[in-house]
Amino acid sequence: MDEISNKIIIEKILAYIAFSIIAATPSVSWTYFFISLGISTVALVSGIYGNLKRNKELTLLHHLSIIMMLGVYALNLLDASIGLSWNLLRWFSLSILIVVTLPFINKRLSEFLYREQVAPQTIIGRMIIIVSLAIAPFAGVIGASFGSLGGNQGIFAVAGFLMSFATLGGVFFNFHRYATDQFRWIVRNK
Repeated sequence: MDEISNKIIIEKILAYIAFSIIAATPSVSWTYFFISLGISTVALVSGIYGNLKRNKELTLLHHLSIIMMLGVYALNLLDASIGLSWNLLRWFSLSILIVVTLPFINKRLSEFLYREQVAPQTIIGRMIIIVSLAIAPFAGVIGASFGSLGGNQGIFAVAGFLMSFATLGGVFFNFHRYATDQFRWIVRNK
């Protein structure tokens, strides 16, 4: 499919605008809104051209920009709950830099972390997956009950940290797949 219909383009535009509005909450911030709107524009343009031209770099940029919108939302939640400091921004940026360069620096560790992220084989990885799947159905109920008690700041902080970890996981996942595909690394199955 070389052409993208106008309906799909309009749906993507509306979805990215909606996410930009969501990323500007809980504390209404025009800064976060315009940052996420810019990232949404990059996601839209790179997604369309990446699909039309079958360009792997543009497709990677599309995936990363969607993940970075989640990162902007995480930073906004942390800003609303504990206040955003330069130290927090430095650690977040350094973490993203480490995650981006890891597949190019240490292939073996990158393969291990990718495998544990996709299909855990160690006891710790399996325990994390089991606990995550056990807690997931109750997370909304627990969040709503804490929110009704007026403890929004703590919920925002926990959600912000969890979303920042999800952002790091998504960036690593996409960069490992790109590096594996681009440089034809052999991923061993054990």
